[in-house]
Amino acid sequence: TNPKEVVKELAATSKSANATLDNSFSFIQGLPSFFAHPKEWVSAFLKSWEVIAKELVGIDTKNLVRMDISSRPNALNGKYEAGKYDLGIKYEEAFPQSRLFTLIEKTPILGRIAKAAESAFNSFALSLRANLADKYIAMMERQGIDALNPTEAVSVGKMTNSITGRGNIGKLKVVGEELNVLLFSVRFFKGSWDILTAHAFDPTMSRFARKQAALNLAKVVGGISATLWIADQLWPGSVEWDSTSSKFGKICQPGTKICYNVSGGLRPIVTL
Repeated sequence: TNPKEVVKELAATSKSANATLDNSFSFIQGLPSFFAHPKEWVSAFLKSWEVIAKELVGIDTKNLVRMDISSRPNALNGKYEAGKYDLGIKYEEAFPQSRLFTLIEKTPILGRIAKAAESAFNSFALSLRANLADKYIAMMERQGIDALNPTEAVSVGKMTNSITGRGNIGKLKVVGEELNVLLFSVRFFKGSWDILTAHAFDPTMSRFARKQAALNLAKVVGGISATLWIADQLWPGSVEWDSTSSKFGKICQPGTKICYNVSGGLRPIVTL
């Protein structure tokens, strides 16, 4: 009876199904942090597998992850809130709420695996974001920057959110849910754009945040380039260096159509 809801449900179900039954955040949304902040990435990565293990035996981990984050010192002293870090969200972009996916989660075996994948995805994102927030807040304070100052805090919050797959979409936020469903991951796309441009088009970014964003870009580009170069030396012809090619940013097995994307969401923007 509601065509708009039918379209939204179909799109949401398709997107949720495509994102489930794996631990995909690690080398897609989390890839930039893997190169720029490996210590924080490893901590969140290990926690995501712990979440999967608990979910598979019937332990609901969503509240456990939120309790961990909400009990951290920077949550209690208001610094997370000051920076507007996306740590209070119910679910990440890859898992929009869908009636059909909710039914899948209630099936005996498949449902438990699907729920484990969703919980791992969300926990990885939230844990990594909190880890990076803690790191940057500590860096700011060592340099004498007030982490409760709105100008400084929000700038670092934007950068942290972007490098963990949740870019700031500004005034489009009011239709963010609809855009998320129809365009797959609009915040992820915006976050990837922010990483590649080092937030250069945002006049509100502080000097500290701009410097850290530039360092992140250098580490990410350097890490991806080194990975591709090593692969090309080990398996000549496995890497396409033409940035306009659909295989750019991937390692492809010579003589086959099997390719591995090692550049996350950054590759299509560079190609475009």
